[in-house]
This record gives sequence, structure tokens and C-alpha cells, in this order.
Amino acid sequence: MNVNRDAEIRIVEVSDPRALRDLARWFASQLRPLPEYISHSEILWGRAAAPDRWHEDFAGIIEREFAATGAATRRFAVRDEEGWAGLACLNVQREDGRTVATLEDLIVDPGRRRTGIATALLRYVEAAGRDAGADWLALESGLRNEGAHAFFERHGYQTVSRVMVKKA
Repeated sequence: MNVNRDAEIRIVEVSDPRALRDLARWFASQLRPLPEYISHSEILWGRAAAPDRWHEDFAGIIEREFAATGAATRRFAVRDEEGWAGLACLNVQREDGRTVATLEDLIVDPGRRRTGIATALLRYVEAAGRDAGADWLALESGLRNEGAHAFFERHGYQTVSRVMVKKA
């Protein structure tokens, strides 16, 4: 794909049920070949059956998750003439007088990577988190997702913990 780096990246918040269903299908298709994306949340939410394997009904789980999400989770996406190009999901929660913003997901279509989409999405969700009153933006990333780790570190994020899981 020939990408124009000077082209404006237009980010939209997706909330329409039909668009969310389409976006969920795209998102599932992007993640399916990437078991390195799996973190403890994917296991806890039922998206993954194991630390290295997605659930067999992964696409259905994602569709139901996108359809059921309340106002706390906002989905920001980039779409162009070829379809969905990137997605970032931000969850903002207020508890005990604190506001916490969590970047739950960030993915860019492989053919559109290195075009500025991920950086634009990240900056957009960071601003949305600040606008919501969050002092910190948190995220997690699968242990083997080294490309994502390097990306987030370049943008000032630091590792503060390791999460471990064990099948009960």
C-alpha cells in the first residue's frame, strides 16, 4: 500500500451499533493472528483460552463485548476508503474520587503501520483521558508483544509491574 504520510488522519468516536458491529469484526480479524497480543485481561474477559491461544469463539466474544459496552468505554477509530485502519479503546472509571483512564486496546492494520495512525490514536486517547480528569493513563500489553512495548516506551510509558496468571 502506498501511504501518504502528509495526509490528515481523521479519528472518529464509534458508537453507532452497526458501525460497532463492523468495527468489532475488523478488530477480531486483526487480533486473531496475534497471540502475542494476549495479556491477562484477554484471559480474564474470556477473549483468550490460554496465554498463547485465543478462545475458539473469539470473534463472537468481541462482537458481544462491543455491543454491550457502556459509556465507560469509548472507541476511537480511523477509517479510510479501504476500510478500518486503526482502533483505540479507552475506559474511564471514577472511583473514590479518583479518575483512572485505561487504554484497553490499540491496533493498526498491518498494511497501514508506520504511517502515524498509532501515534495519532494514542495522542487522541491521552487527550480524552486528560479531558475526563484522569491523572494517569494505564495500559497493559502481552508479554511477547515487543513491538508494542517499544512503541509505548518511545511515547513515555514505563513498565511498573508484571502480571502473572495460573489456571485454577
